Amino acid sequence: MLLAAPGDAAREDDVVENIRVPTPTEAVSTQAVTLTTSDGERLAAQHLAGPLAPADPGAVAVVVAHGFTGSIAKPTMQAVSSALARHAGVVAFDFRGHGR
Repeated sequence: MLLAAPGDAAREDDVVENIRVPTPTEAVSTQAVTLTTSDGERLAAQHLAGPLAPADPGAVAVVVAHGFTGSIAKPTMQAVSSALARHAGVVAFDFRGHGR
């Protein structure tokens, strides 16, 4: 990725690497699950195990919901879920009409 100030031409030695990009969800224990709403609608979801066992008193869970045009399959959603899974268990789901 080349970065330059407005009006300046980017130079090859201006390359900056983003070292904060989370690892893909494949690096985290991921399980595909189906959630069922109170009116019977089935929603695709993913469970990413956190660093602590669910029965551990210090275990925390996070629910991740995508934006209007999103899906749990999108790389951005997977990166966010994976980053959060380093600290807590994560359940990410697709809203009605999105994803699978």
